[in-house]
Amino acid sequence: MKRLLTLVLIALVAYAAGYAYVRTAWAQKRALDGVTYVVYPTDRMWSYYLWRPAAYVDAMATGMASHIGPHPEETKP
Repeated sequence: MKRLLTLVLIALVAYAAGYAYVRTAWAQKRALDGVTYVVYPTDRMWSYYLWRPAAYVDAMATGMASHIGPHPEETKP
């Protein structure tokens, strides 16, 4: 039982560390409203589903929003 608890704890720490990396690497500040977003790439939808639970907690704790792909007004030339 102690071994299982240790493995679960290691998995949770690894998940949190992975999300911390994603949050830092994919963060973009939107010029229109000044809010910082975690922008998930449109070609890697698995990353959205993997990190979405952490993004909900992050949004409640820090107010950092997230979405898939860039904002429409930021893709215009």
